[in-house]
Amino acid sequence: MKIQEKNMNITHSPKILLVGTGSMAKEYAKVLKVLKRPFLAIGRGEESALFFEKAIGVPAARGGIKNWLRDNADKIPQIAIVATNEEQLGPATRLLLQHGTKSILVEKPGGMNLKDLIKQGKHYRLESTLDFDGAILVDKNGNILDSGIIIEGLRPKVIANKIHPGKFKDLSEQFGFKGKVHSRHLSAITASYIFKGTTVLTVSEENDSFHVFERGKIVYSI
Repeated sequence: MKIQEKNMNITHSPKILLVGTGSMAKEYAKVLKVLKRPFLAIGRGEESALFFEKAIGVPAARGGIKNWLRDNADKIPQIAIVATNEEQLGPATRLLLQHGTKSILVEKPGGMNLKDLIKQGKHYRLESTLDFDGAILVDKNGNILDSGIIIEGLRPKVIANKIHPGKFKDLSEQFGFKGKVHSRHLSAITASYIFKGTTVLTVSEENDSFHVFERGKIVYSI
C-alpha cells in the first residue's frame, strides 16, 4: 500500500528508509541494491539486525523506528518501506506519517486491521489498496508510482518462440530458467521484453530466489 501526506515543511533525507530487518525486509533490500538506491535499514533487536547485515552486507541501525525518528528529526526520508511483523506495521506507518514521510510502501496486510493503521482524528490521503497482489511500479529514480498492478494478455509462449525459437521441454527452459517456474516469473520476463527499457524484478515466495529481467532475458539471479 502506498500512503502519501501533504503540506509538511521538513527537510528530507535522500535515502529510502527500510523499516525492519527480518526476512521480508531482506528481500526488499535485495531489490534496492540491484536498483542502486541508497537506503537505511532500521531494526529493533540485535539478532535480526545482525542477520540482516550478514545477508545483505549493509549496516542496520538498532533500537526501532520510534527511537530513530526521535534522534533524527532533521533527516526524515521522503520514501519509506515498512516491512516489519504484523503487530508493528500499523504503529510504524503512523509514526512515519506523523513525521512527514511523503511516500510509504507498507508490506501487507498493512496492520492488524484498518483501525490499527489510521487512528480517529488523523486524516491522510491514501492511495492504492491494502493487502494487494500484483506488481509494484517504480520509475527510473526509484520512486514508487503504483502497486497492485495486473497486466493481462502478455502471451509468454509467443514471446518465448520469438526470442528463443526451437524445441524445449517447457517455457521455463525456453526462457533460460534453471528450474521450473510459474506464471509470475513467466509474466515478468515477458513484460521486460514487451515494455521496452523496463527492468522487471521478482522474488519467489517459495524459495527466496531473486531474478532481474531485461529485454526478455535473465540478467541477474540469486
